[in-house]
Formats: sequence, structure tokens, C-alpha cells
Amino acid sequence: PTPPHPQRFPYSSSVGDLGTMRSLQSTPQTKDGRVLLSRRGGAHTRSLSDLAVYQAPAPGAGVCSFVPSATEMLFALGLGNQVVGVSDFCDFPADVRVTRHIVCRARPEAVKANECLNNEMMLQEIATSDESILEVDVQWLATVQPFLTFTFGTETGMPHEKGAVTRALHRAGLIGDGEPDDAVIEISPYTLSDVFGTLLRIGGAMRAKLAAHHLVEQLRGSLRAVANAVASAKHRPRVLVLAGLSPLVVGGHWLPEMVTLAGGQDLLQEPGDPVERLSWDQVRAYEPEVLLLIPGSVNSEQTDEQVGSLATLPGWWSLPAVNTCRVYLCEHVYFTRPGPRVVQGVQILAHILHPSLVEAMLPPASVLKLTLQNGQRCRPRQLAKYFQPIAGQQSTRQNGVDHGSPNGELNGALNGLHSSPQNGEAWHDKAINYTHSGQHGI
Repeated sequence: PTPPHPQRFPYSSSVGDLGTMRSLQSTPQTKDGRVLLSRRGGAHTRSLSDLAVYQAPAPGAGVCSFVPSATEMLFALGLGNQVVGVSDFCDFPADVRVTRHIVCRARPEAVKANECLNNEMMLQEIATSDESILEVDVQWLATVQPFLTFTFGTETGMPHEKGAVTRALHRAGLIGDGEPDDAVIEISPYTLSDVFGTLLRIGGAMRAKLAAHHLVEQLRGSLRAVANAVASAKHRPRVLVLAGLSPLVVGGHWLPEMVTLAGGQDLLQEPGDPVERLSWDQVRAYEPEVLLLIPGSVNSEQTDEQVGSLATLPGWWSLPAVNTCRVYLCEHVYFTRPGPRVVQGVQILAHILHPSLVEAMLPPASVLKLTLQNGQRCRPRQLAKYFQPIAGQQSTRQNGVDHGSPNGELNGALNGLHSSPQNGEAWHDKAINYTHSGQHGI
């Protein structure tokens, strides 16, 4: 029988084209119409010249975000003009670090030693541990005293008492010896429901409840549309998502839900499970039909090396996913960063698993597929060369620049796709409105 026409899920073409994603509050302006930085408010600036106010914020003004996903949520709500400080891990929208103070960064030696620092699930564990690999600008925090600070939380929702970030907040006077006050908000989502709950919580704290509820309903509607599109699938393949390649790591958290919503099966983890190491024997016993590689490597050379190391493992070439060429190397931010773009991750995964049911305009170079066929093999160090972009991806050339290399090198292309010619203060998914449903956190 002829398969049904695949359903198309268009991606956002602009981060800054949604004026309704701002708080409905009046915002003070200068004589030339520029938006002034205020203690509260939601309107967003429209040019880089407007952002000059961020360079010397007044004490008690603006917010600071250590957490990449929280930063993306603030911009998604049109609140980017309120952000005065970010971490070096915050890289979306593209210009987020241009005029904002970098308040937290990894030590150079830590970047070399940790392949997954760009993976927020693992960064959360590092930031709340006693490892001193993060450098925090305590003096800036103590001077500026942002009225809200978004930081990493633990599974209990409270920052680790010995964590580097928590110690810095203590020294800066932002939190006392007891429980943190309302000026510090811990971000620790473990499921998709947590992701949406965090978005609503940020909207409430920033007096943008209406914008937050509107965006959450759009995101939930998009997820329900994907789930409905794959409901007729006759087979749901076993999927293995490796968030780390050296060592092998499965991410847990919201990833099992993403797989289920996209029409696959994750039989190794449940929603909300923690990050776990996986032995190669477990991988072979699982016999994945689809293998998704989403390492948060700091550069493409590191990714190539780690991908090649997989081919040295016994039984690699006999895995069902390898035999059928269903091995994919994907941009990790759509899967490991619990912000609005996890919805795009579900759309990407649904297209990978069920291309006849879900048609998607994929972001540039976001998905590379293993192209060796009919039992072909290669030397391990050459394996990465046989991953090529799958059909349906938008051009990787923007403004005359080629952003086609995988993973760590992809941020420029992805940010360019979702940024407007101005400075991109809001994110918009042009989804149709759907009724609310609580299934799978949506």
C-alpha cells in the first residue's frame, strides 16, 4: 500500500521575529526609541547598538545565567535584554556573549580533559560537584548584584554546598548560609515536564507568565503533532543514544521520552534516569537498530577521533544499526540541552526513525549519516569521513561561510539559522495551536 504523505514540521527561520513573545509591560525608552535596561520587563532590543547598556549594568539590575538552557529560555521569552551576565557555555543565540559579561568559564586544562563540557546534563554534575574546574568572576557578581541568578541545581533542586558555583555565590553575597533566597533559581530538569515547568518558572520570576504559557503550549502542540504523525508506524526500532563516546555514556533524563515521542524504543533507560556509563558488552547485547551519536566534543577533530575509536571495538561491524547504515552523528544541543530546542530534537529524531511519516526541514549539518553499505568497512581512523549530511537539510553556507563540520563546530551554522539579521532576542516555533495533553510531559 502507498504510505501516507509525510507530515512536514517546519523549523523556525528566525529567533527575533516574534514580537508577541515579550512581556506585556510598558518599557522605558530613550528619545531615539531604544529600550532601556530595567529591573523588570520583557521587551527586547532590536540592534547590537542597543546592547551597549549591558557593558556597565547598575547594581541590582539585570539577570545572570550560568545555565545554557536557562539563557535560551530567557531569549525565547523575549527577555534577552535583561541578561547582563552569562557563562562561557551559553552560545545561543549567536551573539549572546558579544556584549554580556562572561561570569563563568572552564579552566583551560579542564576543557582538554573533559570531552562533554558542552553537554549540559554532564555540565550540571560538574558544576554541582567539588571539582574546581570552573572559574567564576566573584568580584563582578559582588559588584553588580544581579536581581536574579540562574544556576545549576542538584536532583533535590538545591545547589551542592561544595559546588564551585555555589561557593562563588556565597562569596559574592548572593546567597547566605541557609537556603537560597528568591534571588537565586536552581535549574535541574530531568524530564520533559521539568523542562516545561522550568520555562514557566522562569516566566513567572521574570513577570512574563503569559509569554511563558503561550510558548509552552506551542512546544507541547509541536510534540503532540509529532507523536500523532508516528502513531501509525508499524515498527518502533530499538534506539541507542550515546551522549558520550569515550567513555560510552547514555544521558537518561529526558532522552528516553524524546525517543518514545519520535516513534522509537529506549529499553535501557527510563525517563528521569541519571547519566550512566555503558559497557561495550551492554551495547552488543542490546543490538540497537538505530544508533545516535551526540557527543558534546569541543571540536570536530575530537569527534572524528572518538567516532573512529568505535570501529576498533569487537563486534562493531555486526551491530544491526551499522549493518543497515542507521548510524547518525547529530548536533548534541537538540538533545542534551533542556531548552526550547529539545522539541526540534524530537522532530529530527522522528524524521530519522520514520522518514516516510515525518518530513522535516533539518537545520544545517545537524544530522550526518553513515554511508557505508552492503558490508563495506573502513579503517577506524577513516570512519568519520563516511558520515555525510542526510537529505532535507538546509544549506550550511550562510553569509558566505561554510558551517558544515559536525558537533562542536556546528554552533555557528545553527545559531545563524535561528538568528535574525538584527540580534535575535526571541525564539519562535511556528506551530499550530493544539489542545493540552499531559502524556509524556506534553
